[in-house]
Amino acid sequence: MQQNLEALEAAGLGFGYTDDSIHLPELVNERWFDRYQMNVFLRREITRVYPVLTLESAKGTIEAVLENGLKTVAWNTSS
Repeated sequence: MQQNLEALEAAGLGFGYTDDSIHLPELVNERWFDRYQMNVFLRREITRVYPVLTLESAKGTIEAVLENGLKTVAWNTSS
């Protein structure tokens, strides 16, 4: 239902999926009531933002293992 999805979104949650419902009648005060049980799985996404400072210069080496051997790339940059 749309109103339920809106409430979930307002709480930062999203609908994942549900299991099949199981019919479990319940006896209350000598009267049987229909009852159904199901699991509902919700999702939550957390977004984090980290500021990255501008690099003034960088120097290093990258090594990668390829099919035909080891590949090395070196760099040195300055602004």
